[in-house]
Amino acid sequence: MDQFVLTTADGLEDQLEQNLRRSATGVLIWSERSEDSVYCGKENRALSLLEQNKENFRSVILRTSEVELPLFAQEKLWIDFSGQPDGPSGTGLLRLLYGLRVCPRTSCGIA
Repeated sequence: MDQFVLTTADGLEDQLEQNLRRSATGVLIWSERSEDSVYCGKENRALSLLEQNKENFRSVILRTSEVELPLFAQEKLWIDFSGQPDGPSGTGLLRLLYGLRVCPRTSCGIA
């Protein structure tokens, strides 16, 4: 919940890293502006490292607009919310919660 926890006055990157290390899950939101974002690339690398090195850490990618996902996103659990401008709901929301809590894409067959 970046908007509630992080402040630009205290070094955004350091705060983000500290909060990700304390988290059990992470969600990367992918939109038409993500491809140009340096922070999105850094967040993705951080989430991947945490998944590899931290027991039971899970992450999910949410696509919020009709853009092609980069290869790194296609190999992870990702959920398409591009048709839900009011936010996650229904089956997509259940898939998000299940993916964060129970299992990564490769072991539970979510596509």
